Amino acid sequence: MAQLNLMNAAGWAKTVDHVRKLAKVPTITHIVMGSFTVEPRDGNTGGTNFDVGPDGTAVNSLGLPNGGIPYLERHGSEMVTIAQDAGKAPVISIAGFAPSEFGILAKLVEQLGATAELNVGCPNVHDKGSHKEIISYNHFDLERTLQVVCREQTPASHVWIKFSPYSNPLDHEKTVRIANKFAGHITVVGCNTFPNVSMYHNSGRPYLDVADNYAGMSGTALKWINLSQCRRYVANLSPGIPVLGVGGASTAQDVRDYRRIGCAGVQIGAAFFKNENFRVFEEVAEGSAD
Repeated sequence: MAQLNLMNAAGWAKTVDHVRKLAKVPTITHIVMGSFTVEPRDGNTGGTNFDVGPDGTAVNSLGLPNGGIPYLERHGSEMVTIAQDAGKAPVISIAGFAPSEFGILAKLVEQLGATAELNVGCPNVHDKGSHKEIISYNHFDLERTLQVVCREQTPASHVWIKFSPYSNPLDHEKTVRIANKFAGHITVVGCNTFPNVSMYHNSGRPYLDVADNYAGMSGTALKWINLSQCRRYVANLSPGIPVLGVGGASTAQDVRDYRRIGCAGVQIGAAFFKNENFRVFEEVAEGSAD
């Protein structure tokens, strides 16, 4: 197998201190920061908004807490420099609520010297009690987002785009057709959390106190869903579009599974987020090349 591209998934590294900690991990090749939105956000507050079950399946309804463009303007250059000085490629995940916002954020990320990862699949943002739309499932806005981002960045720029999992095969086919129009300019990250999942403890108590216990599911239960999504992407995307796998990767075997179906790299989320377990990256890397 080719050299392993290993990295954290978006959702944790949103400060300078977080990036410093990840920069010390020898086995990761990229540091994924964010997600960042245009305006600062407090996220979903009022109780537990992230939890992991005994089998490693996780749910979260964090609601994209982050410092927005003001934080990136003050600290983004330092974060990128820390990653680069440690030999890690800097990636900044961005989450707009309209194609124009993705364009603004992507332009800033390029100016900072990082690669933008377009988070078009966050299922956990609420407005006045209702979910905001998930762009991954609106193919008009999805294509428009890529058009706007490519227009705002330089012609040589390259972005990552992180889709939601699709249960409808036709949705997957539509997404592939859109992505293939941007071959040579994008990397596909498959995939974000599965939306609107409720988990309960044996006592019947909900895992989360926020968002009526509806959340994005990640971790162990997501592996087979996202592995299958990535398999379809590898088979149907143009050769100029690499695929990165994410979802339920916590062991060397998980990483091998993603790589064997053709993924160019793997992101680790829930297995790291649960206890800020930096050692998981080393454990995974040590056995994945077998």
